[in-house]
Amino acid sequence: MEVKFTAQEVLQLAINLEEEGVTFYRQYAELAKGEIRDLMLQMAEDEKEHAKVFRGFYENLEKAPGDEDYLMSEHVQQYLASFSASVAFAREQKKPETLKEALAVAVETEQMTIDYYTSLLKYGNPELNAVLDRLIAEETKHRERLKAMLAQAD
Repeated sequence: MEVKFTAQEVLQLAINLEEEGVTFYRQYAELAKGEIRDLMLQMAEDEKEHAKVFRGFYENLEKAPGDEDYLMSEHVQQYLASFSASVAFAREQKKPETLKEALAVAVETEQMTIDYYTSLLKYGNPELNAVLDRLIAEETKHRERLKAMLAQAD
């Protein structure tokens, strides 16, 4: 049986990923000083804002009959939890020595999230894919901003 996800499920995952991102970047900030610390704290705030945006998307979706039950499917919950728990923000954190290193970690983290959302497109119906496209666009803007900062950091 092929697993299908609702827009609500994908948005809940997105909210979880962004909340984990807040923790991830705050932990990096604790390892850093000065400009690097400030950047990591800003990244945490950006992730917090993304979660807020995704919550807004979630609240504006109309739930189809039965969606509430499907959201509670153990199989779906396990699948969605596996990525955020073991891949996205579970990497070993080491003290960033330079702004360039901190930016590289941030770019990599954003790319991992984009890749995951993109991989979910194959499961989607038109409504879900529209939500995924919005999530991918948000994360891509974030990644591109970080890449520009990385290119200037020397």
